[in-house]
Amino acid sequence: MSDPKTPRSKSHSRSSDGGKSGKVLRAVLSCIFSFMVALSLFAASTACIVRGVLSEKYTISCIAPSYYDGLKESLEKDAWDYTIPTGIEPSVTKDIFDTATMKSDMENYIGSTFKIRKYTIDTSSQGAVLKERVYDFLKSEGTPTEPVNPADSEVELDEESVKAYNDAVEATNTAVDEYVDEIMELYRKSIKIAALDYIVKVGNEYQKYFPFLMIISVLFGLINGFFCMKVHRLPHRGLRYLVYAFGAGFLMTFTIPFIIYLNGFYNRLNIAPAYFKEFMIAYVKGALAMFMVVSQIWLLIAIILGVLVAILRKKRLRSEARPEEKGVSAEDDASLIIK
Repeated sequence: MSDPKTPRSKSHSRSSDGGKSGKVLRAVLSCIFSFMVALSLFAASTACIVRGVLSEKYTISCIAPSYYDGLKESLEKDAWDYTIPTGIEPSVTKDIFDTATMKSDMENYIGSTFKIRKYTIDTSSQGAVLKERVYDFLKSEGTPTEPVNPADSEVELDEESVKAYNDAVEATNTAVDEYVDEIMELYRKSIKIAALDYIVKVGNEYQKYFPFLMIISVLFGLINGFFCMKVHRLPHRGLRYLVYAFGAGFLMTFTIPFIIYLNGFYNRLNIAPAYFKEFMIAYVKGALAMFMVVSQIWLLIAIILGVLVAILRKKRLRSEARPEEKGVSAEDDASLIIK
């Protein structure tokens, strides 16, 4: 009587050899698909972060209170340097511009620039205060500031002297107007951010392509994720490679920004003035922080999927551990576990 186990063992040997090659093929395909999913996660992260960085709210958030203090100090220095050659007491420019007004003008200017609208900074109130201070100084110095009308005088005045006096007053008034206008122009120029026009230009151009980039990234990820699951008969085996994909997405999104953050090359950049350098550093550090925050999302999803894989695998092993309930022999059950 022939041994019924002999043909079964040969058959099992052949299927086992074929199974090993199939496993290798599935593993290779799964690695490729999971890597593509990781790339799509990194691409989607980058697309969203770039959109956030090139926005009005983000730009305003990078301007710290120290920026306005530094701006005020720099502006007063420039106004002082401009005033000294005129013979006017430089102290007339002190505290003409307060930080609250600077902050309001800066935010309005940034908002208008992002909306491609022309914005004129109103300096009429500061100009009026400065002009009053200048005239007070000139009067204290005995400089003619008010014209004379001979008709209003009780004393007969020499016409030629009156004309000379009034010409001097007119010249003084013209010089004061020019001086005040120049100081106000210094303020308007200082409010503007040198790199903002470039940021707005790039941001507005990028907005056109953002939906397309997101759709491509999401579809690319979903398609590769689908095939990553499809090549495996058991769900937990396909999910295992998605765990790898989200883990790799975490590493891609986190590692490079973290290395740049630790290196801090931007701190060594020679940018002046100091308050503008602080703004640029905050701008770069904020973008790096966004990458690291988004990376935590991919890590959390990887952990959740990892727990799900463990649960499904445990359920599978439990079902294979009950051969008698399915009418399967112990030897067949052992071969199932091996598979």
